[in-house]
Amino acid sequence: MAIYAVSARFASPDVLGGPASSKPFAQFAMNLNQGSDLTMDELKASLLLYVYEMSETVRWDTVAEIARITRMAELYYALHFDSRPGEPRKASTFDDGMSLRSQEREISSGLAAEEWNSVWWCIYSLDTSCSAVASFSNPITDNLQAKMALPATSVSEFTNPSLCDQESSEDGSQFMIPSAGAKHWETMSMIFSKASCRNRNLYFGTCSLMRAVTDLRSLMIRSGGRDIQKRLHELESDCTATSFALPPWFFNATRNFGVAETDEEHQRRLDVLLVWSGANVLLSICAAKISTQSACSELQVLWLTILSKAKETVRIIQNWKPGYFKAIDPMCSYLILLSASVLAFDGELGSTNTSTTSQSSEHLDLLQLFLNQMGINWPVACRLASTSSSKPYIKENLES
Repeated sequence: MAIYAVSARFASPDVLGGPASSKPFAQFAMNLNQGSDLTMDELKASLLLYVYEMSETVRWDTVAEIARITRMAELYYALHFDSRPGEPRKASTFDDGMSLRSQEREISSGLAAEEWNSVWWCIYSLDTSCSAVASFSNPITDNLQAKMALPATSVSEFTNPSLCDQESSEDGSQFMIPSAGAKHWETMSMIFSKASCRNRNLYFGTCSLMRAVTDLRSLMIRSGGRDIQKRLHELESDCTATSFALPPWFFNATRNFGVAETDEEHQRRLDVLLVWSGANVLLSICAAKISTQSACSELQVLWLTILSKAKETVRIIQNWKPGYFKAIDPMCSYLILLSASVLAFDGELGSTNTSTTSQSSEHLDLLQLFLNQMGINWPVACRLASTSSSKPYIKENLES
């Protein structure tokens, strides 16, 4: 049923030839690799094959193949969307026999470009999921890892031999997968120390922090008591330790020319900082909810902490460049909406203070425009942008 639902969403009826069960569909998708010129629908069907195989069993071969598909997708995306007018297409340097002429005609339209964006992000998300399963320990994936013989290398190294060779030739060491009991600051520090392995691994590491905060919020809903307080303090200490473990410039949203940071590296660092700031906002909200019985003065301090974390998101957005939107995760829209809700609520609280209201309004305008820009490619951002100015929704968003 899951395969049929996904295929109905991503593949046209004429490709599937009518309703298909999971195994015939997987066999059909497997046969598609016999051809050299894949259409968009055939690419989608091939992707679904890996989804099906992952539902049967998760193997390192599957993880590696998803990573290879991701690199192919990134190359394909760059060739067709990043090429400058008048420059020769890089595809001419490849002699793999793959013809792209028919797909170039499809991509010439904005609709085809948006369709490709959705497929590209589907592949990207699968790669992220596979890497997270292999790299970080949690109750759900621990059971899967027990069934796999995992090598002591990161997914990026395992699927890219050139990185492994380069790393081994320099110091003879390998990038080890973080242990189950590793703190967040230890994981981030270890990843950062391996320059050739940073890539998206820092993003994965920050997502693991977001997952820990989400687990805490879920625990707060289900139960209460000292365990929640203890876990909150652990996460707060871990976040503080992370800010000490990484160099100060890493948390500065401005591009660092002192270390020759490229546009791509800056964009990826802003991706990390966006998730980092969102996790800190949510963690501060958790602290305020746990301390609802505290004195009014203490609650005021907690609110100012939440507000300062939300303003960190604004500083990240202020350093965003138009070219960075093409590679942003659409789910970050929710983090932008969260910060906008905090700022809007602060504007309501300080409605009698003209300067405070004006500053909050300027920040909200920026976040609104940011969501609108994301909405060009991602409908979810457009929908969230339309709700960000709704006062009832803002209050509901903060309470949840």
